[in-house]
Amino acid sequence: ADLGCWQDRRILRDLDESVTLFRGKLTRELCVEHCTARGTLFAGVAAGSQCWCGDAPMNVHDAPILRCSAKCAGNRKSTCGGESKEFTYTLLRTAVESPRRANSTVAMVGMCAKGFSCTGLFREVVHDYVARHKLDLHMQSSTLEPTLPVAYSKLPQLQRLLRFGYEWIWWLDCDALILQPDLSPINLLGLHGITSDKAEPPTELEHAPPPGVTYRATMVIGW
Repeated sequence: ADLGCWQDRRILRDLDESVTLFRGKLTRELCVEHCTARGTLFAGVAAGSQCWCGDAPMNVHDAPILRCSAKCAGNRKSTCGGESKEFTYTLLRTAVESPRRANSTVAMVGMCAKGFSCTGLFREVVHDYVARHKLDLHMQSSTLEPTLPVAYSKLPQLQRLLRFGYEWIWWLDCDALILQPDLSPINLLGLHGITSDKAEPPTELEHAPPPGVTYRATMVIGW
């Protein structure tokens, strides 16, 4: 369904699951099919060749239809949003009925995109660790802010995962090493004196918290 012309922000967009460039062949139907396969509620076509996917258009707002006058690269009879500098989409509803939900209380997240290349060994180790401890894995394979340095794509990735209701979100850089794969993230928190309903009792620490003090976090970034 065509939901009209919508204005978004430059950083931390609401359509924050992915952006794919379909140079020379983008159509509305192709973008809807692509975002449906990715499991998102909405698709947004922009600048004639950009296909954005996401679940939560909360901060976007109606824009005049003339702001969405860019011709679709794959169908010049149809319009696909506005120019890239305007951050306007033609917003479309996909066939997905409900947004995805967390399958675990802990998510491991990282980026294996251009500028953050990941080796085959890294991917193998991470997938083994996630399967061993029954974690959710979100490894982004493309940048989410095409007009900005690639590091800015970490922000919308984390913003999206906060909506999933995870207790902990662990960021894993592509050059990180997992040296103790038997140690789960929750139990690692316990070793550092951070309380969690599922953590084992903490052991002696070199830098233990003061008596009567416990640490609580909702996100851990950088491991």
